[in-house]
Amino acid sequence: MSTSSARDLPLASTSRRQLLQRATAVAAGGLALSLLPACGGGGSADEPEVVATREFWGPIAGSPALVSLREATRSDQSKRVEVFVTDGFPNGLAESFSGVMTGTEFELRSVSGNAVIKGTLNETGSVPGSLSLPDGSQRNIALKLTRLGAGRYDIEVDGAGRWTGTSPAGHRLAAQTDGNLVKGTVTAADGQTFALELHDMSRVLAFGTNGSQAGSYTAFVGPRAYSVFARTKGTAEGTFGAGFVNLDLPITSELLPGIFFGRLRFQNDVLLIDVNEPAIAGGPRSVRAYVSDGEPEPAGDVEWFRGEFSGDRFALTSASGNAQIEGTVSATGVTGTVTYKDRQPLPLFAGPAGEGAGVYDVTVDASGRLTGTSEEGGRLDFTRTGFVVDGKITTPAGTVLEVRIYDLVRALRYPDADQIATVPDSYVAFVSPRARYIVGRSGDVRSGSAGLNIIGLDSACIAPTR
Repeated sequence: MSTSSARDLPLASTSRRQLLQRATAVAAGGLALSLLPACGGGGSADEPEVVATREFWGPIAGSPALVSLREATRSDQSKRVEVFVTDGFPNGLAESFSGVMTGTEFELRSVSGNAVIKGTLNETGSVPGSLSLPDGSQRNIALKLTRLGAGRYDIEVDGAGRWTGTSPAGHRLAAQTDGNLVKGTVTAADGQTFALELHDMSRVLAFGTNGSQAGSYTAFVGPRAYSVFARTKGTAEGTFGAGFVNLDLPITSELLPGIFFGRLRFQNDVLLIDVNEPAIAGGPRSVRAYVSDGEPEPAGDVEWFRGEFSGDRFALTSASGNAQIEGTVSATGVTGTVTYKDRQPLPLFAGPAGEGAGVYDVTVDASGRLTGTSEEGGRLDFTRTGFVVDGKITTPAGTVLEVRIYDLVRALRYPDADQIATVPDSYVAFVSPRARYIVGRSGDVRSGSAGLNIIGLDSACIAPTR
């Protein structure tokens, strides 16, 4: 693994995403609101009683961090908002906000004083807005109502690696650290139970500091227990300690031989690796890898690799010539690095994958319908309406997974999104297990000539329908 560099640090330090000002700046003429002072805590005993609550969460443009928002309607019909933002990285982003809304709008400065968040709570259950970050960048956010056990939790991890947690909505978490994995369950307030089997990314991606240590945490838990990001609680309300949690890449079923899905350290980038065994005994193995951050040009990453290797190690140059990948294949996953042109090596980890994972050739027609097939025999069929994409994945084993997924390029209001995002065209895309991510580009991706049109879908923020 390479030593961390300025290209490889969490968002709160130095990041390529600082260069995305065009893609993430909020348009002139945005919300004109009076800035609320930083404040913390749940208010005094004299404050009106809370009579109803809603929780929202979602992504930040150009960042791996997530936003959690809790709206509390009080007996006098005023509304209080509490917001938590983190990327789950060591020395990374962690900010807390709270205050009273003005109508349907809010603008809050964080307890630390280093960040400002603003947005509008729409009747449709969405929250468009923006976040000004400690690094000086300003980025769009897009939040939706939480479902399927998702939301903000208070979590305790003890010295034996036992996890217990509850959310204000009544969800419960119970888990146990098991090497590089954390295994357990999330039980939603409505009684639904979801298996939690996640990789500790601080270990499999060698963050340099191990997370998930004993402590008290403020945490996000994703829909269906897809992920957990957290920071230890500080000594004062709304502040944070140095401890962190970054759990991701769920263990999946219906594994496909040689298919691996993973992430790069401290980045948005995800990748799919396909390793094929020799066609004849003693012959070379073949490998292909597709890496992308799902973001549009001019700063989006998209690279395709293909080649042959012997043994367990491979080293390839991408079809564009602008990146290299090195990896070691084992039964538990692929470890290695990706090095983009003029950048430091980025450690990678990809775990065994199934449940519809694979590289797909996808067509989007004029009605907004997406159809595609993978070499392994998977099929996808979706329809986009606005920035919500509904449909199903049929796995090679015949299992049908109904999915609701988010078009992030449109939802996060990137420039020219209507002209480039999931528009009629032919794409080469890769799908993660259960279609949590669908990422692709138009053009001749396999030859290193990706086009400008993009598929960038993420279901971690809008949960699967079943």
